[in-house]
Amino acid sequence: MNNSLDVNNQSPTKLTGTLDIDGATTLENSLTVNGAATLNNNLTVTGQKPTSLTGTLTVGGISNFNNALNLNNQSPT
Repeated sequence: MNNSLDVNNQSPTKLTGTLDIDGATTLENSLTVNGAATLNNNLTVTGQKPTSLTGTLTVGGISNFNNALNLNNQSPT
């Protein structure tokens, strides 16, 4: 394919195999990942709504907080 692909049937679409995207990608709704995900570069989260991370978060490097950090039920040590 050398042009656009539109799927507009309101039904789930299944792609099997590896999906490589070479270029910017915009998702207009939610994204659910049912398995491990690896991000090989920066992750930037923007928007007006709160962002929630559940489970364990492990940070293996320097962390910069450019605003307030609230720790509920825990004290920084």
